[in-house]
Amino acid sequence: MGIRIKIMGARISYPHLATPRAVQVGDTPKYGAALLVPKNNPAIAEILAAEVAERGAKWGANQPPTLKPVPMYDGDTDPKYNTEVANHGHMILSCNSPDAVPVIGADGATHQDPAVLYAGSYANAFVDVYAYPKDGQGLSKGCAFGLTALQFAMDGERLDGRPDATTLFDAVAGAPPPIAAGVAPVQPVGGVVPQPVPGSIPVAPPVVGVPPTAAPVAAQPAGVPPVGVPSFLG
Repeated sequence: MGIRIKIMGARISYPHLATPRAVQVGDTPKYGAALLVPKNNPAIAEILAAEVAERGAKWGANQPPTLKPVPMYDGDTDPKYNTEVANHGHMILSCNSPDAVPVIGADGATHQDPAVLYAGSYANAFVDVYAYPKDGQGLSKGCAFGLTALQFAMDGERLDGRPDATTLFDAVAGAPPPIAAGVAPVQPVGGVVPQPVPGSIPVAPPVVGVPPTAAPVAAQPAGVPPVGVPSFLG
């Protein structure tokens, strides 16, 4: 399992959260994303401390000389990442998971479609810093990040160049206005949506199951059966 770290205010990059992806041919497909974490975020120091602790717990004083560090890269100096302006001032964490990663809404309670987290959006995350291999037989040894859970925090400027689709289209001529949340849409009659007459008083819709022309029923004296009901049934 490793040591779990909470990261607040990370920016999502290269997400593959809806469908697992293999980095190289022959690799096991995994879910994941890169997290852009500001260098002054306290989680960075926690990650480095967790890496030291995991190495000590796994190999003790006999640590292999070729241990790979956690996949965390400097967005200002690493040649793979420093060409992107958005990476400057950040550490880039490469995180993945063999299982689908749950995505929680900003309310902290509802589950969201993973597509809510796009390249450029902001999220809070839980990652596990762990040492590998667990069986001690692998040729590659080191520490990695397991992506445990994500929470959508807020929208951000897209990093993949894709525009917001709502900025691309105008309203279709004759289209009804958007329906407010919690309001039932008006059903058309004969293909035409009824429109209120200016200055008129809105009429409440009829109660379901009661004919609109039904006459009121007069109150019956105590002990007298309703009209139309035989006395022996009263």
